[in-house]
Amino acid sequence: WMEEELRKGEEKLRAVEESNWAAIESLERQNQFLRVQQEDEVRVAVGKAVGESAELMLSAREELQRDFDRELEVVKAEAAARVQEMARQQEEQVRNLEKKVAEREAEMASMRGNLSQMEVAMSVQSKGIDHAKDAERAAERERAKLRAAMSQVNDLIVPEIRSCVS
Repeated sequence: WMEEELRKGEEKLRAVEESNWAAIESLERQNQFLRVQQEDEVRVAVGKAVGESAELMLSAREELQRDFDRELEVVKAEAAARVQEMARQQEEQVRNLEKKVAEREAEMASMRGNLSQMEVAMSVQSKGIDHAKDAERAAERERAKLRAAMSQVNDLIVPEIRSCVS
């Protein structure tokens, strides 16, 4: 189940990354639309303007487009850096969770070994059985905590990525 949770976490991370790239592509399409719209506005202004040369208007439009392109590149770079940092943090959190899972599994193996020894030594005594049940319940609680932690990690990252894209 833990490997499944980790796999789901990785799939969610990939889905978030794909969503981010889709958002960047959407921004590029919007940029193209804005370019076309901006070109239309410049054409109308040139037609209505009296005394201004077409060369001056074209030069101004090109400068605005270069400025816009530079700003867009800065925004895209910042968004990519944020996405990269969030992915790094997500990977670090996954590594930490994997480490905790391994520790819990080792504890569980130890508890199971202890339980086996107790069952062999005291197969009739109910305290040994109660202890094993308590250990299994504790392990299930730990698993639930780990699932909750993975959910919290995803709940924190998805809104951050959406805020970066917008």
